[in-house]
Amino acid sequence: MFGVNYFFPLATIIFSVIPKSADRTGNYITWKKSGSKTAIDYAKERVEKILFEPTGSILEEKRTQEIERILTEARNYYKKAGLL
Repeated sequence: MFGVNYFFPLATIIFSVIPKSADRTGNYITWKKSGSKTAIDYAKERVEKILFEPTGSILEEKRTQEIERILTEARNYYKKAGLL
């Protein structure tokens, strides 16, 4: 009644919702052989990757300049008002 065509999409859905901080090896023996990483270990690795790997600029240079202009204008306004 249920064949591979039924379970394959189900497995795809299940593995797509497992967070990247979880182990996807599938069974205990494979998990032990691969170093027995916990969810905390995976989370620490992801944090290090996010914090220390270089990334490109999120904003275009033109937008960065516009933000700097607005911030400078705001700083000047608040300095004149005696609030900075």
